[in-house]
Amino acid sequence: MTDSVPSPSSTDFKTISVARMRAGDVGAASGNSPSSTIKSEANSRNVKPLRVGIVGAGYIADFHALAIRSTKEATLVAICDSNSENATSLATAWNISSSYGSLDEMIATAEIDCVHLLVPPDLHHPLAKKALEAGLHVFLEKPMCVNVEQADDLIALAARHDRQLAVSHNFTFLPAYERMRQAVHTGALGPIDQITFQYLFELPQIQFGPFETWMLREPRNVMIETGPHLFSMLLDLIGAPDKLTVEADRAITLPGGSQVYRRWRVLGRCQKAAIAVPITPKIKDSEGYVEVKGAFLREAIQQATVASQFSDLRPELNSVLLDFSIEEMKFAATDSFRLTEKSLPKNLFTVKNTEPFRILVPLRTAYEIARIMRDDEMVKILRDENQILFKTEKTELISRLVEGAFPDYSALIPREFAAEVVLNRDEFLNAIKLAGVFGQKNSEVKIIINQNKKAIEISSADQSLGENNHILPAKIKGEFGEIFFNWRYLSDPLKAIKVKRCSSVSRQKQILRLFVPQTTTRIFISSSRF
Repeated sequence: MTDSVPSPSSTDFKTISVARMRAGDVGAASGNSPSSTIKSEANSRNVKPLRVGIVGAGYIADFHALAIRSTKEATLVAICDSNSENATSLATAWNISSSYGSLDEMIATAEIDCVHLLVPPDLHHPLAKKALEAGLHVFLEKPMCVNVEQADDLIALAARHDRQLAVSHNFTFLPAYERMRQAVHTGALGPIDQITFQYLFELPQIQFGPFETWMLREPRNVMIETGPHLFSMLLDLIGAPDKLTVEADRAITLPGGSQVYRRWRVLGRCQKAAIAVPITPKIKDSEGYVEVKGAFLREAIQQATVASQFSDLRPELNSVLLDFSIEEMKFAATDSFRLTEKSLPKNLFTVKNTEPFRILVPLRTAYEIARIMRDDEMVKILRDENQILFKTEKTELISRLVEGAFPDYSALIPREFAAEVVLNRDEFLNAIKLAGVFGQKNSEVKIIINQNKKAIEISSADQSLGENNHILPAKIKGEFGEIFFNWRYLSDPLKAIKVKRCSSVSRQKQILRLFVPQTTTRIFISSSRF
């Protein structure tokens, strides 16, 4: 069940700004570019360094103190926290002589030009207002405020007092993001049709507390606290969305009775670009995992996905089944006409502290894993209730799992087959391809297997192109008769079977099985005529 969460209006994005410190003030970056260089005017104007006071001595304060100490254009002169011991401890660590137990005390006593407000979001508005009215510049941690009205009030107040007001969005200065931003704004990527910001993060507060923090006080607060990281980049890249819808699920109740959602989905549109912003707590790197060589994992995925299909209506068709037991690891996929199963025996993987599981991996994730994993590297597979992590020494790929149930195909597949034919895989594939040329309109080919002639005949016909018949020698057991198939349903799996030796073709009623002797790949195809 998905719970509806009110969607923020486009004006809510006034609360997201991108800013940098510069000589003499703290201000928003000029133009639309957070990554553009703001040249220092300190030396040319011969001004004194900006005197900064930090309000809030939590863990993020050390990062701000380090940033301030790293520039000659600012100097850290005071620390303030409602817990005086915390203020004193941080001041001592950074060799600051002045520490205070309240912002009022710091304003009245310390000689400062600017404050960094590193406090819970519900305190941003009252403390920033007090600092601006005292004539100080204000640098806020994200989010700027908890609602639009508070943000508008601070913007107006800063303008009235001619002070600078800025919000820290450090993700927009990551080197990888700056390269992407350059590619978008120069047009190197072309028109943006779809943009996805995926945030996978650890949220230990949900498991270990403290549970009374502002972020866990109301369900929406997790989004307000973490969302600005992604939406600051969204606004910078393509502008404010025209429309947004927000969904949240996987609700849990914390000690004390408050409720939070462990997964959020934000969908929208900005001009012609579709927007997707999934936010999910990151899977923890635990001691339990399955480890397999990249070459085996790639082959299993490539052979399983020949029977897959992208589908928005049926999630099981848009996924690959990963069915793990101590004895084997199975990969299976289906498009409802075909089903492919690839098994890895236990001698090809190692297991540590992991119980059997059966999960659905998104099809796009499976394709990406097959693309990026090297044959010679070992891949660890870790999972939790809604995510999967593929990890190597140099690469990590994490993905949400697909919700839904994969068909119980074991009940649909015949246990015994009435007939069997063994033939050369390459000759069979070439014959199917040739027959497909003459069966383009209906994509249908006919297979006739004659035990007396010890041959298999593959034929197709087209009124405009003519007929095609191809006869292959084969070892045959049982009676086949004739059966019709979509030629692509046959050629795709034959291409994926990377062997030259003979393939086995078995038939029971209207189901054809392709099986490679001495391998663990099975492909089942239903007839196009019943």
